[in-house]
Amino acid sequence: MGDNVPIHLRHEGPVKNLRLSLREVYSMIKEIWKEKFAIDQQKGRQSSLSEFMMNHLQKKFGEASIEWSYSLHQTCRIQLINEQMYSFYRVLMGQMDEDLYYALFHVHSHLLKELTTADGSNVGSLTREQFSLQLRKAFPSKSLDEIQELLDTADSQLMPEDENINYKSLFSEDEEGNPCNFIMTLRNQFSAERKQYLQELRNKLGSNLVKPEDLKAAFLSLDPDIEDKTLERYLSRAFQVNKEQLETTKSLSLKQLFQSLEAVNIRKAGPAAQV
Repeated sequence: MGDNVPIHLRHEGPVKNLRLSLREVYSMIKEIWKEKFAIDQQKGRQSSLSEFMMNHLQKKFGEASIEWSYSLHQTCRIQLINEQMYSFYRVLMGQMDEDLYYALFHVHSHLLKELTTADGSNVGSLTREQFSLQLRKAFPSKSLDEIQELLDTADSQLMPEDENINYKSLFSEDEEGNPCNFIMTLRNQFSAERKQYLQELRNKLGSNLVKPEDLKAAFLSLDPDIEDKTLERYLSRAFQVNKEQLETTKSLSLKQLFQSLEAVNIRKAGPAAQV
């Protein structure tokens, strides 16, 4: 019941394990995210997932809400293979920023919007040339090899009989939230690009102790196009202070710094590639 216990786990006494199926858990996670996103947008601020989930479950299940809360928590905690469920657990526990969760699991949303816009007849398919063009337009910073990997994955998944690609079929998930190969490739590329950026940042810093101005200089050196507001958010999150306190905050070790940065949705802005 202490303040160090997440809100969705505050309870005294035994709790029944509902032994929820993965299908039930995934369905509830989708429901929670959908409602939370709508309410956060309405209020103009991001609420705590732990608190929101508890309120959502209390409205839905009443006295049984704590059983649902613990059962959801436990199922997601042990689902190391199901990345979406485990990441939901990490957001609940404050180990991952919600923005990073959205970016990782909705990396395909922007692409789908671009493809749908290009599909003027709304037939659900594009020529291979159109599909390739929209890939480069949606992800201008991707290398030619990454674009080719996405094209090859699409071919492998769909095995098209002609030059047209039925793009809508590339974005399917099963009832437990496991993605198709194309979405998985997008996520893997996202994670790899982010990991590389963090490693470049680590190499740039070099020193074991880092001041806010050192981290700022490293970001600007690697990514001159980064926006001021984004840079301030990265620095504040890295040093766990608000932007007004950055000038007076103490140095942190690389280990402490990257424990914080690895939970943040850090992405290189970079110059837009020519399409």
